[in-house]
Amino acid sequence: MKGASEKQSDLIVLTQECDTIVPQLSPEGAANLRCQVMDLKSRVSQLSDAARHQINSVSDAIVQR
Repeated sequence: MKGASEKQSDLIVLTQECDTIVPQLSPEGAANLRCQVMDLKSRVSQLSDAARHQINSVSDAIVQR
């Protein structure tokens, strides 16, 4: 399973590919593709934030012992 940073790198490549493809799509298709890529970016960001929060919580619990 890939880590969050690897997923973010994949999304950067996907965004670049999206920018290459978009001019060849209809306006509706381009908007839909961009929306899907933005949704993926948002989901990866939320997962990264949740993981960071979990790590911080565990770290704080360890320090308190």
